[in-house]
Amino acid sequence: IAEHGARERARELGVTLTMRPCTDALEMAASIHSLIQQQVNAIIVAAIDANDPSFLAALECVTAAGITLVAVDVPLACPIDCLVHSDDRRGAADGAAFLTERLGRQGKVIHLQGDMGAPVAQLRSAGVHQVLDRFPEIEIIESDQGGWNRAVTLPVVRALLDEPDDPVRRLLDR
Repeated sequence: IAEHGARERARELGVTLTMRPCTDALEMAASIHSLIQQQVNAIIVAAIDANDPSFLAALECVTAAGITLVAVDVPLACPIDCLVHSDDRRGAADGAAFLTERLGRQGKVIHLQGDMGAPVAQLRSAGVHQVLDRFPEIEIIESDQGGWNRAVTLPVVRALLDEPDDPVRRLLDR
């Protein structure tokens, strides 16, 4: 959703938007250095590990190059021009409330988490538990740290859904 909105706004403004999806802080640092070499006007980062030395060194280079730096979701330990963030705890709580109602306030839930070392994942998990923990009839049958990696989480979900009498499967079949 965010990528779609960013691309749409870039078209409206007549600017070129380059997206560099990264899977770790080292890859993110390399992408940042590449963007600096291209002399871009601004860099928007959603830090994977805001304390990684290679990432922080890359951000110092952004500042030294005079490039506008925008942080998404995670405050950074360096000067930034703007911080944009969502209310991850509330968003997760709203999603969990919807799920709770859809389940009739009872049933089994699979809770797949991101990298729990990341503040965003911690907030989202807290939001889910803020709602689900109030309903003893809802059981979290799996809580896995998939690290936002489909290759890690897909086998977990498939194994759980292969159980023929599982309420999770019945919900998905509705």
